Amino acid sequence: MRRRIALWALFPGLLFLLWGCGPEAETSEGQGEQAKEVRVVEAERVPVKQERSFAGTSMAAETVPLSFEVQGKIRSIAVEMGKRVEAGEVVARLDCSDYRLEAQRRQSEVDRAKAILDRARSDYRRIQNLYEQDHTSRSELDRARAEYRSAKADLRVAEKALEQARDKVEDCVLSTDRAGRISRVPAEEQQNVRAGQTVAVLSGTDRMQLRVFVPEEVIARIEPGDDAMAQFRTLSDETFPARVGELGVEAARSTTYPVRLDLESVPEGLRPGMVGRAVFRFPARSRIVLPARAVLGREGDTAWVFVVDPVSKRARRRSVEVGPLGEQGLVLESGVKEGENVVVRGMSRLEQGQKVEVTRR
Repeated sequence: MRRRIALWALFPGLLFLLWGCGPEAETSEGQGEQAKEVRVVEAERVPVKQERSFAGTSMAAETVPLSFEVQGKIRSIAVEMGKRVEAGEVVARLDCSDYRLEAQRRQSEVDRAKAILDRARSDYRRIQNLYEQDHTSRSELDRARAEYRSAKADLRVAEKALEQARDKVEDCVLSTDRAGRISRVPAEEQQNVRAGQTVAVLSGTDRMQLRVFVPEEVIARIEPGDDAMAQFRTLSDETFPARVGELGVEAARSTTYPVRLDLESVPEGLRPGMVGRAVFRFPARSRIVLPARAVLGREGDTAWVFVVDPVSKRARRRSVEVGPLGEQGLVLESGVKEGENVVVRGMSRLEQGQKVEVTRR
């Protein structure tokens, strides 16, 4: 009997506890969640000027290998790598002793052929006079005429051989036919070289080019003749106008394609082999642009942002694909739609699904 009385005495207390753990208690706990104050911006599309730049190497528009037209031993080399030369300047000389002796021998042959021709001419005229006076036969006249013609032919052959010998003497001196800068000197003094073997390489610096490699998504947007810009940081911060000259039709490095830019003016001090950048500007496109501070945990082209749900007022973390950073902000390739509210301040310790109180900038 005493046990029943004790249970009835405890029953009101149990009801009170159960009532406190009911729906009304849950409501009070939900109302007690503290919202974190954040600042947001509304994602909107704006016209974005697209600019891409790629590193490359300068090169001369014209590179000319310089070589002798005759073989021989190099007596002297008058240039060195990097030297500026003008048109007509001597580059190297061969030892042409043998060619001079050959020219002298050919000159003697010409002198001898002239003497033979003079005698044959004189004989022909004399016999022609005798024939006209009926003092000699027709066959004797034909013989004199043939010897005269043969002597003239022999003289022409001798004179041609002399001309070639003299040309070889002149070819012992190698000179340039245009101005430029010596980019390489692969030969040495006292070296025996063949006709046509490169002794020096001349790079014409009055016209320069920039060679770069661009990815496949950019090569499709470039055409020969398009305007571009070139930069050479080692020279100045100035940009120089250029024009697309040639496009590669086959990938040269992984999935990149070679592009040649022709510079419209040559920067002072620019030499072949210097590092530069080609800058391509494309027509503006409508893109989602956000302040760079809105992006978290960027790794390459992937990052995170917090987007506020307009109904629940809770922050949702979302993966986005980012593009280049421009004057207007960071371009988003995907992940955020126009009109969505993106958190730009107050992201520290912000958790997924956390309730927020929104302010706008």
